Amino acid sequence: MKGASLRNTVLNVANHRETNHLITAVLLFLTIYTAFCAILGRNLLHPLSPSPSEIDVNSTTSAEEGHSQQLLLTNIFSLFILWLVSLSAGYLLTYGRLPPLLGMLLVGAAFTNIHWLRELGLVVLPEWEQVLRRMAFIVILMRCGMGLKPDALRESLVSCKKDKHLTSLHKNHHHQI
Repeated sequence: MKGASLRNTVLNVANHRETNHLITAVLLFLTIYTAFCAILGRNLLHPLSPSPSEIDVNSTTSAEEGHSQQLLLTNIFSLFILWLVSLSAGYLLTYGRLPPLLGMLLVGAAFTNIHWLRELGLVVLPEWEQVLRRMAFIVILMRCGMGLKPDALRESLVSCKKDKHLTSLHKNHHHQI
């Protein structure tokens, strides 16, 4: 009996669509995270700390080059973590019937305004930050534009044209008096 109920429970969980999405997303994020750590040669548990190869005292590179390389890697990893957390927050907000873009915007605002995240090492260079803000604005505009319904837009355009003519007639009428 216990084996059958356990089997039914496992089958019910496996057949649940949201659970499958969640498990797939977690496995995908973990795979991408592990690959990203391996490509950049970072520690899996604390990827923002320098790796032992970067601390090598007998290295032929100058200290300034090492620092700029460390800053670039930290910046790239911070952006990667920001992307993962933004996607996760967007996905979670869809359960509350809110747009996923709202979750992504909230994470971006939190990332900018919560100072203890900087103490953890999550830092984005100001030059990259400006480019990312512009790109985010473009993405927001594109997603809003794709969400428009063509029929509603045509109706709105017709009423705007009517309002334009009424406004000009009203202005001319007051101007003549």
